[in-house]
Parts: sequence; C-alpha cells; structure tokens
Amino acid sequence: MNEFNPKRNFSRSFERGQKKSDSSFQKKGKTSSLTWKPARTQPLNIRMMTTKEGVSERVLHEQPCKIIEKCNYCPNLDLPYKTQLLQKTNDLKQKIHSENSLLQKIIIKDCVASEDRFGYRHQIKLIVSEHFSSDPVSPKRWIDVGLYNQSINSVVDIGRCPVQTSLTNDIAAFFRTGIRLHNLSIYTPKNRSGLIQSIVVRTTHSTRQAQVIINITKDESQILKPLARELAEKIMNIQGVFVQIIQPMHGEDNANFKVTKLVGQDEIEEQYSEVNIKYSSSTYLPPNPRMYNKIFNRIIELSDLSGRETVLELNCGAGELSCLFASSARNVIAIDSSETALQDANKNARLNSIKNIGFYHGKISDKLDELIAAKILTTCDVIVLNSREERLNFFSLKKIVDLEPKTILCLASTANDIVKIGKEVDEVGYKIVFIEPYDTFPGTDKVLSLCVIQKK
Repeated sequence: MNEFNPKRNFSRSFERGQKKSDSSFQKKGKTSSLTWKPARTQPLNIRMMTTKEGVSERVLHEQPCKIIEKCNYCPNLDLPYKTQLLQKTNDLKQKIHSENSLLQKIIIKDCVASEDRFGYRHQIKLIVSEHFSSDPVSPKRWIDVGLYNQSINSVVDIGRCPVQTSLTNDIAAFFRTGIRLHNLSIYTPKNRSGLIQSIVVRTTHSTRQAQVIINITKDESQILKPLARELAEKIMNIQGVFVQIIQPMHGEDNANFKVTKLVGQDEIEEQYSEVNIKYSSSTYLPPNPRMYNKIFNRIIELSDLSGRETVLELNCGAGELSCLFASSARNVIAIDSSETALQDANKNARLNSIKNIGFYHGKISDKLDELIAAKILTTCDVIVLNSREERLNFFSLKKIVDLEPKTILCLASTANDIVKIGKEVDEVGYKIVFIEPYDTFPGTDKVLSLCVIQKK
C-alpha cells in the first residue's frame, strides 16, 4: 500500500506542468521567454484647483463620493489625506499669523490625523424633501434625504454617504421608503406646509447604538408612532426614536424645543478610554468620538496632574472629560448652561462610581460668581474651556485668572475664535504657548484646535 506523500505528488505535478509549459513555448527550435505585461490601469483622476493666490493647478484626486461637487459639504474629500492635513495646517497658520502681530510667534503644530477618514461622522442632521415623476397619469413620489445646498437652493440626496456610519446610512435608507409607504407629508418651505422637516441621527462608535430624532412642524407626533415602531424593529441597533416640534423658519436655532420619546429607551452609551458615558437625546454628542477621545487624552496629558490639583471645566456637556479627569485630580468642578447635559453628567458620574466631581448648572459668568462667593471655588490649577456654546467675556476671564491656574486649555473651532482668545488672555497676563489642530471633520475645511495657555 502506497502512503500519501504530499511533497512527492506536488513535485511530479509541478514537473508535468513545467514540461507542458516549456513545450508550449518551443518554436522552430528556439525557446521563447515569458514576458509579463503590466495590467491596464485606470487613467489618473486629475482636477483643476485654484489656490488662494489665484493660480490654477492640476491635482491628483480620488473618487470616494460621486456627488462631491453637487453636495459640497466635503469639498476636499477626494484629495489624498496627507494633502488635506497639510492644507489645513497651512490655512490655520496663515489665518492666525497674519491676523495680529501678537500671534505671529505662536507655534502651530501639524494637524493631527483622524482615526477614521471615512465613516467618522456619528451625528448629523438630514433634511427631508420630495419630488415627483413627470408622468401626469400616475406620478410617482420620491423621498430625498440629504443636505441642503444653498448655492442651488435644493436638498441633495446623499445616498450612502462615505463620511457617515453604515448605521446612519441604513437609517436614512429606511426613511426614503418608510415615509412614502406610511403616506406622511413633507414640509416644503415654499408652501410652508407639511409635517416632517428633517431627521437627526446620532450613533455611537463603541456600542454601535443609535438615536433618531424626527423634526416635525406641528403637534401630530402620534401618527409617527407606526413609522417609529417599524424603524426600531427593522434596525436592531436603534435604542430610541424621538420627535421634536420645531419652527423651520428659525433655521438651526431649535435647541430649546422639547424632545418627546416615541419608542425605545432614553439614552445611548459611548466609551472614552475607561469611562462609560450615556447621552440623552438632547445632550451634545461629539460627532467624531474616536477623535474626541484622542483630544481628551491629550488634554489630560498636558494638564500633568499629580492627584492634588483642582480642575475647572467650563461647558462640560455630558461630563466626558470631567469623568476622565477624576482619577488623576483631587477634585473637579464643572459648569454647563444646559440642564439636560448636567442631568446626564451627574448620571455618568454615578455610572462610573466617581465622587470627586461637582456639576453646576447655569451661565458661566453667573455661576463663577456664586462658586467664588460661596468659597466652593478658591483655587484652581487647570481650567478647560470648550468654546462651542458659550464664550467667556473679559470679566469672567478675569475671575478665573484670579484663581491663578498654571494652565488653561481651550478648544476652539475657528481661527477667529483663536485670535479672540489670544487677545483676551493677553490682557489678563496670559499667552497662548502653542496650538494643536485636530482633524475632526476629514474632507472639510474644519478643524478643532487645542490652545495651550499659560502665564507670561
């Protein structure tokens, strides 16, 4: 009985194949050599770009999005990512260094790359519109879910957007058919009539959970319950579906309108390092959580805490950073003007068994007066300011500077904010030491800059 020998069998098959291959290249007594031809490649994608100096140049680009020019929300998404980062760094340097002689010597570091170039956006507001086929006999109704392009005065259906999460794209796809099947009306600005105006989708990275908020123009939320139940049944990741009655003519200023739950749970959960954070539907959710986690860790690193310090966080939101600070600081004092955010923040402190944080609700300037007068806030080593909601005026800044912090860390979303911050802190004896921009929105012109401020 012959035993199986893989090596021997492979050798014989290889020899047979080799002889056959060799013989196939015999011609008139001469042996031909194999010539490998490279595969035909696609033509390079080139587009013309105009620099700020007005010079047009040919730039190599990719094609991750088919409607990039029509949508116009991520104008640089098709550029190589290194080019995007370099462009953002240079733009920030140009805007800040040319603005004021006081800021010309500030060190601006290279823009920090996002963890995800695509699928990074975890919160987005999508406008809902409709159009009909031209058939007069049996016109078909089509639902568009996308972004408003002001230049063409129209809503652009974004399909499966590459910067959104897959879960967000699935939810948007559901609404394109669900609204039509449930025969729900769409708000049209021209007629100022209709029910559904937009949807807000909020997803988490670590737990893959989602919240959906349907913005409607009148109090008819009950007729949306069948749609909400179907959405929650078909997409298992959805924790809750909510409705919010808004006034469309007020534009984006709808933050104070009440949010009502239709189905599901009240919260979704995200994780930052070792801390778990829950968000209710009205609380600010970082749009790029992986990048914000990197920023939070960098803030704690720059704070250089030994466990004996007091940290003051202004505009603390749901308490993500305050909870991260708690393990390395003696105590943390946090202020925010949003009542729902502070409710979430207190819940998150209990969720993570943290007891050395005090959360306070109110306007920064007013609450600082109260805390200082009550001697709850007497000294402060590190101050963190998120400027996305409420800026400090000169008097509020003077109050926190009187606490003699060794470091002030400020998050600014625009170059103009940085210029204002630089001028304001200079008047109270501090200066911006350096700036670290973070690419929280790849493909766009936006960056989130971390300003490190210390005493002169």
